[in-house]
Amino acid sequence: MKYRLLLCALFIFSSISLSHAQTDMETIEIIQISKFKTAFNKCGINLYNDQLYELLKDHPTAGKPMKNAFLNSATADVFKAAGSILIFWPITQEFAENVNDPDWYLAGIGAGAYVLSFVFQQRYKNRAINAVNLYNDSITKTGSNPVALNFEFYGAGAGLRLTF
Repeated sequence: MKYRLLLCALFIFSSISLSHAQTDMETIEIIQISKFKTAFNKCGINLYNDQLYELLKDHPTAGKPMKNAFLNSATADVFKAAGSILIFWPITQEFAENVNDPDWYLAGIGAGAYVLSFVFQQRYKNRAINAVNLYNDSITKTGSNPVALNFEFYGAGAGLRLTF
């Protein structure tokens, strides 16, 4: 009888100590590289915008802010591409085609579009940080509740109480 009781007690205490070492999910780290550059890191791997979106899009709390952030990132990419084309079109006309009077107003519009892409990129960064913070806050860790073994006196005698 004592042998079985000892085995049961050993099993209970070993399973409690093992449960403290496990986590359900890993957190996503936010790394500020410079004033305008932020990186997101999970398990030692830097995440690209689309990887971060795929990771968070189905999450109950962080999904909607991440979808809005990804939309801002896509809009910024469109403005960058359009701005680059509009900037370099008159430059290539000037040098490659030997046009004497290229349309420099296109370069001005392209510069404006490129600057506008910075606004959308900043909005992406802020919303992505918000989504990552929501994701990290929702992660629950197993074994985070303290386990205590107390010796207590009762009306019928004394005993051990294991609280979770």
